[in-house]
Amino acid sequence: MDGVPMALRALRRLQTQAHGALAGVAISANRHTDTYAQWGWPVWSDEEPEAFHGPLAGWQTGLRRCPTPWLLSVPCDSPDFPIDLIDALVHAQRQSQASLAVAASRHAHGLRTQAMFALLHTDLLPSLDAYLDQGGRRVADWCEAQGPAWAIFDDTDPSAGAFANLNSAADAAQREQGRWARSTQP
Repeated sequence: MDGVPMALRALRRLQTQAHGALAGVAISANRHTDTYAQWGWPVWSDEEPEAFHGPLAGWQTGLRRCPTPWLLSVPCDSPDFPIDLIDALVHAQRQSQASLAVAASRHAHGLRTQAMFALLHTDLLPSLDAYLDQGGRRVADWCEAQGPAWAIFDDTDPSAGAFANLNSAADAAQREQGRWARSTQP
């Protein structure tokens, strides 16, 4: 996207969000680890990458290795996430004192959970371990079971908004064309 890998774009976007809660950055990845390591941040791979337990395995590794009590999760395939994401998640967590704060987007058709955008306390690790051991893989289901705090963002266009999921180069190119078309309108 813009000639910049989406993972690097997400990392840079996080860095623009000056917040005391962001003590460090690590990349959760099972592929391209040599490339990611060249960017200067630690790269954490799943403990059992061949088992492919999905994104929750990345959280599991992150919760085990996180040097602070809180782990922030941001997926790289939604690189235009809200610029106030960290503030909103921290605010939601502090208001409720929950061990988990999760983003959700409000649009014309209601609320949509954006579960991979989350702030997790490391005390959630036993619950996550048990869920994975029982075969659980659905991020939203595990999050709901934790009684999360919700950081709600207005996102009027879920296909092109802040949480749009770009799964391929074609998705990214289409998104860029859409952004260009909107930016050239009066």
